[in-house]
Amino acid sequence: MTRSVIIVTHNAVKYTKACLKALYEHSGQDWELIVVDNASTDGTPDFLVGLLGSADNLRVVLNKTNRGFAGAINQGLAMATGDVIVLLNPDVIVPPCWLDDLAAILESGQADLVGPISNNVSGAQFDPSITYQNATGFLEAVARNREARRGQLAPTVRLVGFCLAIHRRVVEAIGGFDDRFYPGNFEDDDYCIRAHFAGLDAAIAPGVFVHHEGQASFRASAPGAFPAALMENWGRFKDKWNIPVETAYNAGYHVDPAGKEHLLHFPLPEKRGVTVKQVGFKGETPPPEWPGVSLCIIARNEARDIGPCIRSLGDLPTEVIVVDTGSTDDTADIARRLGARVYGFEWCDDFAAARNYSIGLATQPWVLWTDCDDRWDETNVTRLKQALAWGQADVFSCAVRSELDDGAISTCRHTRLFRNGIGLEFSGRIHETLDPAITRLGVTVAVTNVEIEHLGYQHNNARSARRNRSLLLKELADDPANPKTLFYLAGNANILGRPDETIRYAEMALSDGRAHQLGPADLYRLHAMTISAHYELNDDEQAQAWLVSAFDRFPTYRHLWLLAAKVMLDAAKPQYALWLAEKGETLPPLDTQWPPGTAETIKQQAIAQLELRRQGG
Repeated sequence: MTRSVIIVTHNAVKYTKACLKALYEHSGQDWELIVVDNASTDGTPDFLVGLLGSADNLRVVLNKTNRGFAGAINQGLAMATGDVIVLLNPDVIVPPCWLDDLAAILESGQADLVGPISNNVSGAQFDPSITYQNATGFLEAVARNREARRGQLAPTVRLVGFCLAIHRRVVEAIGGFDDRFYPGNFEDDDYCIRAHFAGLDAAIAPGVFVHHEGQASFRASAPGAFPAALMENWGRFKDKWNIPVETAYNAGYHVDPAGKEHLLHFPLPEKRGVTVKQVGFKGETPPPEWPGVSLCIIARNEARDIGPCIRSLGDLPTEVIVVDTGSTDDTADIARRLGARVYGFEWCDDFAAARNYSIGLATQPWVLWTDCDDRWDETNVTRLKQALAWGQADVFSCAVRSELDDGAISTCRHTRLFRNGIGLEFSGRIHETLDPAITRLGVTVAVTNVEIEHLGYQHNNARSARRNRSLLLKELADDPANPKTLFYLAGNANILGRPDETIRYAEMALSDGRAHQLGPADLYRLHAMTISAHYELNDDEQAQAWLVSAFDRFPTYRHLWLLAAKVMLDAAKPQYALWLAEKGETLPPLDTQWPPGTAETIKQQAIAQLELRRQGG
């Protein structure tokens, strides 16, 4: 399954039947339907259960109480297996090709969220020009519209949730819907705003038209339920987004994102059978005991780092296994003195092969893998012990923090701790990962607050980059347009001081149809590296063009505002630098951020330049 349709029902069974009939007639092949019923009393649950025997792609959730639209949608998102996920109201009638057309836009990377036009919807998606009197007229009118406007896109910030197609990367970036907007209204406005602040793109597809009855579930409730819910949630929306309380409904308003977290955690999506849990550990008092752990390390000429790495984990590991891939220094001897079992491995230009050899030597119930240039502080070692004692997952994901070559701090996630003997293995010649095996096996993953400090961009950075470049070029030969490989090659060229290569690989990655696979953090990093590379080549015009593009796509990224401020400072434009730095200070840090105090330093330097000018220096 690559596409999932989620429908939330609450009474109005007549519309639900018509909706599902059109859905099955006009949606093609290879999609799944998840219907979450919010305690209907009009026969909807019996109707849905009756469909289960005849519809192989249908899953039904029957809530005993009304959890509201947002709460029920989150239930559906947690079950959805598709890369494209469509939220559909039960009073919508879809035409032929609707799902293929919406999905094609998301799968091509042209947008992250997309919605159709309709006869009954607020805002820019309303199109009164398409008229019809009956079902036949509807199909004819929609076909004409598709022929005339298929493939057109209209960028927007707001999409209405009556028919909203989103790519899985959106759910992974911002999570679920905010269920404070109960029972419905403004949860879709809120979701689109959060997506916008996360650097995700929304668009209207004028070539896709769906019929929408509108407010069917509300009309099945008490009289006046819709306007009451609308105004109540308008109040909640204003409160959440710092909109003045006196602002009238339908009036223009400004949204203040300061201090807002775009990611709303809910039972995280189960992707292709994988169960994901969000869990945090206090890291204060270690448990009295925890299961045995095999610490697995691969190393080559790591005499400086291997000792501090192993010692930083204290008494956590039961055994330490070091696989040496050809050291000519004291790496192996240092490891042995610290109690490690050391094994030789003939290097074959394949990190995954070496990792798999190391975990094959593990004898304990749990495996923890680490790099020699990783450091674990006491709090996070305690969190690991607490995770082991808790033990209600097969794999534990940790946050890895790295200081990049330009001084910025980047955070990414690695699955570092996992049960031994469940069949997990690494894949990838370089930047090896357990993710494909996790997906294939359908294990339970715990996303934790365990943090690791990675020194790789500080220790032997150029040496590692030269080694990695040859491996990345081999990966590129296997898959010449792989955006992840191109992303790593751009970063590699950036480390080695090759701005021309940085730009070339970044542009190749961003121009590929699979660029969306990188996720917002990597996409932003490509923009930032390209901007810096153009300035390094004194190509101010291209650098500024990329800055404009980055601001259009990532307007709330603190790193971008401070990067622009540094550029303006270097260009002797202190007034601009000061304004940019002050704005950057108000934005929340995301996956890539400058070290603490960067904004203040830029401001002080800008003020010093301005003072020098004032004095005529």
